[in-house]
Amino acid sequence: MIDTGLVKKVYKDNMASVAINYVSSSACSTCPMKSICVTSSRVIEVRNKIGASINDQVKVKIPDRIGWNTVFINFTIPVILLVVGVIFGTILFHKDIYGFIGGLGLLFIYFIILIPIERRYRKSANIPEIIEII
Repeated sequence: MIDTGLVKKVYKDNMASVAINYVSSSACSTCPMKSICVTSSRVIEVRNKIGASINDQVKVKIPDRIGWNTVFINFTIPVILLVVGVIFGTILFHKDIYGFIGGLGLLFIYFIILIPIERRYRKSANIPEIIEII
């Protein structure tokens, strides 16, 4: 997906913050997600290899798989871990409160592990990139 946006901030490590305005298009009328979609401006961090400056209008390429990866990492895995933790906590200790604590414990461990992985993931090919200054 390629969107246009305005560079808001430039960082030293070839990264930038870009405000992208999402507007309704003709494709929105047939989209099943149109009822929950928000048409507004979002600020995202992008790779800035071409040296865009603040207030430059740019085209940003957003990898298609980034949305599904984000949903899986931030929603699907935590729900699975919460359920597994509740089940094992309840089976091992025979009390619901320990199941709840087990589920929260697994979530806590997951998010502690996720922080360094997410930093490494940001440096990979899965982050949006400025491809052109308009």
